[in-house]
Amino acid sequence: MYLAAGMKVRAMESPEWMELFVSCSLPSGLIRMLFPQTAKGTVLTEDPYPSSTAAVDKGAVTYLARRLLNEKTAEDEKLWEFGVIGHGPGSAPCWRTSPT
Repeated sequence: MYLAAGMKVRAMESPEWMELFVSCSLPSGLIRMLFPQTAKGTVLTEDPYPSSTAAVDKGAVTYLARRLLNEKTAEDEKLWEFGVIGHGPGSAPCWRTSPT
């Protein structure tokens, strides 16, 4: 399940302030999600970004994801949209409490 947050970020712009805000807002905080490259497209989304983080709550795991938009900036630069992907029982309430 992917929930688009509607947050658009320019290519090469750091999402660190968003991640800090989310980490301080969730009971579990955010956990750095390390994964082997071979996991892409299997249990993970096709393209989790390298610093992707996850939150856990009551048997569910949700993680931040991004996707490239067709929309571009006025300077014709790429735009990414951040969202949340959830897995497991209770993942919907977990991401609904996320302030993203």
